[in-house]
Amino acid sequence: MQELQLVRGSDARQTADTTAVWTLPWEWVVYVALAGLALLLFSSELHLVPLSADEARQALTAWRFVDATAPGVDAVPASPLLFFAQSTTFALFGGGEGYARIATALAGAALVLAPALLRGSLGASRALLLSALLACSPVVIVAARTSAPMIWAALLALLTLWAGGRFWATRARGWAIAALVFLALLMFMTEPGGTLLGLTLLVAVVMSRLSGGDDEQDDADDEASEMSARLAQALREFPWGLAFAAAALVVIALSTLFLTHPPGLTAVGNVLLNTVSGFAQRGSDTLSFFPMLISIFYEPWLWILAIGVAYWVSRGNNPAPTFLDRVAIIWLALNAVISLLFLEAEAEHALWLTLPLALLSSRLALVIFAPIRDETPAWAQWLVAVLALGLLAMGSLAFQGAARSIARIDFSNPAWAQQVDVLGLVILLIVLAFAVVGYFLVRSFWENRSVPLRAGTAALLTFAAFTGIGAGWRTAVTEADNPVDFWQRSAPSREGLLLRESLMDLAERTSRGFTEMPITVISAGDPLIEWAVRDFSAARFVSGYDEVGSAPVLLVLANSDFDRSPPLEGNYVGQDFVLSRRWTLDNLRPVDVPQWWSQHRALNTFAAVPNQAILWVRTDVYAGVAR
Repeated sequence: MQELQLVRGSDARQTADTTAVWTLPWEWVVYVALAGLALLLFSSELHLVPLSADEARQALTAWRFVDATAPGVDAVPASPLLFFAQSTTFALFGGGEGYARIATALAGAALVLAPALLRGSLGASRALLLSALLACSPVVIVAARTSAPMIWAALLALLTLWAGGRFWATRARGWAIAALVFLALLMFMTEPGGTLLGLTLLVAVVMSRLSGGDDEQDDADDEASEMSARLAQALREFPWGLAFAAAALVVIALSTLFLTHPPGLTAVGNVLLNTVSGFAQRGSDTLSFFPMLISIFYEPWLWILAIGVAYWVSRGNNPAPTFLDRVAIIWLALNAVISLLFLEAEAEHALWLTLPLALLSSRLALVIFAPIRDETPAWAQWLVAVLALGLLAMGSLAFQGAARSIARIDFSNPAWAQQVDVLGLVILLIVLAFAVVGYFLVRSFWENRSVPLRAGTAALLTFAAFTGIGAGWRTAVTEADNPVDFWQRSAPSREGLLLRESLMDLAERTSRGFTEMPITVISAGDPLIEWAVRDFSAARFVSGYDEVGSAPVLLVLANSDFDRSPPLEGNYVGQDFVLSRRWTLDNLRPVDVPQWWSQHRALNTFAAVPNQAILWVRTDVYAGVAR
């Protein structure tokens, strides 16, 4: 790699022997840029996006532990590790949407940088490409911004792979202990998806070790028996007692917040219990094969690249498949099966597939950045890549225009064919023709078939990166309240933030801005409503209107028309707030699919409102008379 020299000192007369020079490889400059990109994508504007119901439920558990005056009933956390992270940030900075998510966002940035730890096994260029693929993955972006425990699971999986690899190479006890601690955190402290991710990783590593020798070993005569013997020796040298003790100590300490929260051990048990029960029954609102559908929907280019690499590897092309190549292929197959069998899987569990897909696709770095062996100029590949990228962009725009026109076709109209965007279809055909002709033209011009293939791969990777960032940001930020987006399904409404602002405005009138205003809440356990009143210490939760009396402020989960005109004592004014919207695939027509996939839009946008709150305020309080 080229190096950037940073010279300290400005005295031009200083001799070369006394001038201090710092060398900074370009590789680490790229890592710094990726870290900055990840922090920008994962942590900006976190407080401007409302929490989903699952996020609010987990955040409430941590907040009620930190704030002893918080209203509501304490609950067992769904993710012990996320509970630890959120409790820490709440204790340091206070409650809020941004603080509920910031720790997971930072874990996402650490996930992007984690491939640097595998640099010795992957190689410099491949580790960089893996980091870039993770940074631009829409699944990673959305999961990191929505406080998904699977981000922690993905990070711990890579750390386990790294520490385990270091133990295999050095047989040092410290690496063995670190590997088991990371694995224990992955399987017991994240969530059921993390437990399954850890199990499939273990199986993939063992099968990969048994299926082939080390990367530098060429003689395969007694490969299987030799690797079995080496694996058995590694297991004998593993410090099981010390490692298990360290792992148990770390799990107990973190799950109980250093013995201050005993129910944390129950949470660990629930993770294992929910892992088993997730195969037995499906939730009423859970789609079949949801992680697989999410992965194909958001990351189709990653699938295309990974399948191409798997085919290339299966043909025995040089360089020979490495240990991590075998891990990626087996891991992907196992996780694909898990994504089909685990019935309680959610959108963030698409990380099961994203990790091995990105690991497998990173092998393309060995092809893209390899030197050209003949007399073809080095700039030829990158010139063709830029032209191919332009064709991809042009084809994408044309496809979106054609998709919009197809979705608006009225087949009952005899002249429906005239409604099709003919120009878009023509441009698509032109792009396809240019791609085919260009491939053979470039191949014949430089008499090298690898140049157009390498250039096309580089262009597709760049195109996937840009579109991935756009899709992830759109789903997580700009259209976080769009229920038509496949990830959301039940999308939190931004009116939830307005509800919070309205409560704070009322607090200005009644308690001089302090969150001590008395509020009576009929929430029926809804986490979005309870999150809105999380720090109102005088909030009182009741089960029905007969317990309301003449409360100055009443917040109600509106499940029926009865809640719009309840029997209240006194005169009240009310305002309703939609907290979430739900859109189902029943609203999707076959002709809508291209537009829905490319733009997350559909003509039928009817969405049910499963969560709606009504804020009732007594008229004297509303007028500012009561104090």
